[in-house]
Amino acid sequence: MRAYQFIKEESFGTREKRAGRPGSRPARGHEPQERYRLNHNDPRVKELKKHGAEYLDHIHSDDELDQVHKALIKEGTIHACPNCGGPMVEHGPTSKKLCLSTVSDTDLGASALASCKSQGLRARDGKKSHLIGHGKSKVRVTVGGKKIKGKAHGGPLPDYGTRKGQK
Repeated sequence: MRAYQFIKEESFGTREKRAGRPGSRPARGHEPQERYRLNHNDPRVKELKKHGAEYLDHIHSDDELDQVHKALIKEGTIHACPNCGGPMVEHGPTSKKLCLSTVSDTDLGASALASCKSQGLRARDGKKSHLIGHGKSKVRVTVGGKKIKGKAHGGPLPDYGTRKGQK
């Protein structure tokens, strides 16, 4: 509980707030204004940055952001996700055609590149080694430079994205 909730102001006396200094912002007539800040992690803002950065200067609320985003979807500049109305997000493994294309690893994107490596369609990199095989025929292999499938795609490499004992 706060003191003002159970003690009456009249009992101990309070003063008016003192006047501001002459020349201060309130004395000059300044009133604070609410400002809208774009959340740059919002998928709508990321999509607008890709396709129409000039629109971002004119957005001053979430409602305006929604309006601009919906207008660009209607216009066909941005493709909408059928379920959520937001930007289209690809799900599932990367297509074989994209993995085997000549697009460089840096231009492909982290998620797509990881998917291609897990499917065994692009060479892995690094000095990481794994035990491959079963029983007495286990062999330690350095996977850098080799196209080896991950467990999710029927290969011998373990899936480090899941915990032990889980699928």
